[in-house]
Amino acid sequence: MPERRPTVLIVDDEEKLRRFLRREFERKGYPVRAAGDRAAALAALADGQVDVVLLDIVMPGADGMALLEEVRREHPDAAVIMLTGNASVETAVRALKLGARDYLSKPYDMAELELAVMRAYAESCLRQENEALRLEHAVPADGPELTGASAAIAAVRRQLALLAGSDGPVLFEGEGGSGKERAARVLHALGPGPRAPFLVLDCALLGPSEAEARLFGQGPGKGLLELAARGTVFFDDIGKLPLPAQGRVLRLLENGEFRRDGEASPKRLRCRLTGAACEDLEAAVRQRRFSRDLLSRLSPRTVRVPPLRERPEDIPVLAERYLSSFAGSPGRTLAPEAAALLMRYPWPGNVRQLQSVLERARLKSEGPRIDAGHLFLPRTGDGPAEAPESLSAVERSHILKVLADCDGNRTRAAGVLGVDPKTLYNKLKEYRSRP
Repeated sequence: MPERRPTVLIVDDEEKLRRFLRREFERKGYPVRAAGDRAAALAALADGQVDVVLLDIVMPGADGMALLEEVRREHPDAAVIMLTGNASVETAVRALKLGARDYLSKPYDMAELELAVMRAYAESCLRQENEALRLEHAVPADGPELTGASAAIAAVRRQLALLAGSDGPVLFEGEGGSGKERAARVLHALGPGPRAPFLVLDCALLGPSEAEARLFGQGPGKGLLELAARGTVFFDDIGKLPLPAQGRVLRLLENGEFRRDGEASPKRLRCRLTGAACEDLEAAVRQRRFSRDLLSRLSPRTVRVPPLRERPEDIPVLAERYLSSFAGSPGRTLAPEAAALLMRYPWPGNVRQLQSVLERARLKSEGPRIDAGHLFLPRTGDGPAEAPESLSAVERSHILKVLADCDGNRTRAAGVLGVDPKTLYNKLKEYRSRP
C-alpha cells in the first residue's frame, strides 16, 4: 500500500452522506474535497490534484456513467470508484468497462471503502509509472545521428562532442521539426549510451500538478528523474513547463537533490537534464512565463539546431535516408528534378515536414523513382503554391495513413511516427473536433 494518503474527491448529491464520508476520511488523515453535482466535481478536478474520486452513480442533472466517462477522458490519472444504492451486475460491468477502478454498494463499510481507495490509488500509481516507462523512445536501429554534410550540421556535431564530457543541463534551440530531440539523443548516445534511459516530458500537454507528479514522482510512483537514472530526461517544449515546476527544476539544478511528493527524504539527481525550446525564452521571461534564473542555468550550454533552409545541401541525403527507411519502399530513389525542387523549398516545418512530404510521394509513386510530380509542397509566404494542401492537411493525411497501416493500433502508430502516444491521441482528438 502507498504510504502517502491520496486526495479523495467525494461526489454525491446527498449532503449528509458527503459530510459523513468527508469526516471519516479526514479523521484518518486523508485530504478530502467534496462536490454535490457535475459542475462542482469538474471544478474540483480542474483546480487541483485529485487521486481518487468516489462517484455516486445517480447525480442530479447528470448521469453518473456519463460523468465517469468525462472524468476518465479529461483527468485520466484520477482513479474512480463508483458508488450506488441500487447495485446490479449489468451496471457494475458497464462501470468497469468505462474505466472505473471499483464498484461499491450502499451502505458502505468504512474499512472496505478505505481499502478500495488505497487499492485504486496504488494501481493508479503503478499505471503512471508504467506510462512513464513507455515514454522511453526506441533508439533507431542504425543509432541516433545527425544526417548531413553541411557546415551547419557539422558545427552541431562538434558542439555535442564537447558537451558529452560533462553532465550539466543542455538547452536545444531551433524551429519546430528541426531535429532538436534527435540532437539530444545524439548527445545522450555520446554520454551514457543508447542502453541508458532517455525519457521525455512533453511540457505543453501537462498541467502544473501533473507535470510535477510525472517529473518528481508521487507516493510509491517513481517520476522521470528516478526512472532515468544514469540516463537523460528531455523536456520537450520547455518554454511551456508550468511555473511551479520551473521553480522545482531550478532548485534541483542548484543543489542536485529533489523530493518525491509526499516524502521527506531527498534523492540525488542521477541523470542529465536536456530541453528543447521553439520559442524565444528571453521573450517568455519578459512576459513572466519563464523563470529568468532557470534560463540563466540552462543558457551556458545552448545548442542551436539550424532550420533545414539553412542547410539545403543536406536535403537530398536526408531524402534518400527517409525513402530507404519507409516500410514497403526499399530502393526508392529521388529524381534530380525532384531533388532540385526540394532544395528550393523553404521548409517551414523543417525535417519533420520533409519526411511527411516524402511519405506522401512514396504512396503516390508506383515505380522505383520519386519524380517532381509526386511531391505535394504546401503554400508558403515565400512563393507560389506547389499544391493546394496546407501543412496541417499533409500532417493529418500522413498520421491517418500510418494509423490505418497499423490497423488502428495507436501505440504502434505512435512508435512508427516517432511521437508519444499522448501526442497522437491529442492529434486524433483535434481531427475529430474539426468540421
